[in-house]
Amino acid sequence: MADRYIDFSVYNAYQDKVTQTEKENQRYGLIECLKHNSPKNKVLASPALKAHLQTVQGQTTQYTGLKEDVITTTSVESFTIPEHLSVSEQKTLTSVSIFSGFRVYPGYFVNNTIEMETYLANKYDEVFSAMAAAKETQIATALSTYKTQVLDGEAQINHGDGAFAFDGALDTLTCDLAAQKDVLFSNLKTIMRINKKVGNYNMVVNEGGFNLAINEILKFGAVNAENRQFALNQLPMFFETLGIAPSSFQFVAYLLRDGAIGSVQNYPFDFRTGTVVDSKVWGITPTPAPYIGEKLNVFHNREATDASALGETTGELRMTSYEEWGFLDKFFLVTNYNSDLTTRVNDIVKTTGATT
Repeated sequence: MADRYIDFSVYNAYQDKVTQTEKENQRYGLIECLKHNSPKNKVLASPALKAHLQTVQGQTTQYTGLKEDVITTTSVESFTIPEHLSVSEQKTLTSVSIFSGFRVYPGYFVNNTIEMETYLANKYDEVFSAMAAAKETQIATALSTYKTQVLDGEAQINHGDGAFAFDGALDTLTCDLAAQKDVLFSNLKTIMRINKKVGNYNMVVNEGGFNLAINEILKFGAVNAENRQFALNQLPMFFETLGIAPSSFQFVAYLLRDGAIGSVQNYPFDFRTGTVVDSKVWGITPTPAPYIGEKLNVFHNREATDASALGETTGELRMTSYEEWGFLDKFFLVTNYNSDLTTRVNDIVKTTGATT
C-alpha cells in the first residue's frame, strides 16, 4: 500500500472550471462514436476478456474467434449426418499508448500575475485536448483498416442511375450529389440489411458533412409542395469530428452497425497499485479526463533543480524545485470478429459523398 498519494485537488478544480485562454474547443466525434459503440461490441461482451484487457501486461494479447461454417442441406433424409465441424482461430489485439504531460516550477509564480492553479488548469486543458486529438487519429486509422472490402446490393439502392456505387479499389461506398438530396440515410440502412448487417446503426462524419442532406430534408415540410420530413425518421445517430478530413468530398463518413468497434482501458501494474519510489508516485486519475472521457494512468514526480535559465528571477531559481505530471492513455481498440476481410462483409462501411 502506498504511503503517499497524488494530490488531485487542482485536477478536480479544473474539472469544475476551465481557465479562459485563446485555445479553441472542438468536438471529438470519433471518441464519442467509440464510447457509443463500446458497450455493444460483441467481443467485449465477455466480462472475463474485458477484465483481462484492463490488466494484461505487454502490447499484444489474443482472443478466440469461431469461423462461420458453410452448412449444407439436402432434400433427402439419411443416417449419414454431416460433421459440420467448426474451426476456431486466434485474433491478436494490440494496445495503443498515448502519452503526454508537463512540468511546472512553483517558484516561478512568486512574482507572476498568473497564479499557479490557473496555469495548471490551462496546461491540463492543452494536454488533454492534444491527447484526444491523437486518440481520434488512432480511432480513424482503425476504422479505415477494418472497413469492409466487399459490399453487395448497391444496384438495389442507386435508382438505376449509379447514384450509389461500391469502389473496390478504395473499399468505399460512394454516393453522388443527387443521392444526398434524396433519402440518403434510408438507402444506407437498406444496404446494411441487404448485407445481413441487421440492427441499429450510427455514423461518424467530418464536421458539417451531412449539412447538405439534412438541410434538404428540413426545407421541405408538411406545408410545402413536397413533404420530406419522414426522412428524419431514417436518420441514424451520428457524430461529427474534425478528425476526419473531407478531402474533395462533401462528406467522408463511416457507417457502423452498433457495436462495430469498442475499446477497453488498460492500467499497468504500478499505476493500479499506486507504486511510490522516493518522490515518484504512480496512480490513476479519480475521474475521466476531459475530451478523452476515460480515467488515465498518471505519474507524478518532484525534484530539486537549478531553474535559473527559465526567466528573469535567475537568482531565486538557482535552488528550486519542479513538479512533473505524465499522463498515459493506454487502451485496446476492438472490432467484431471477421475471419477474412477480403471476402466477408464487415460491419464498418466507409462512405463518401461527391460534390457533383
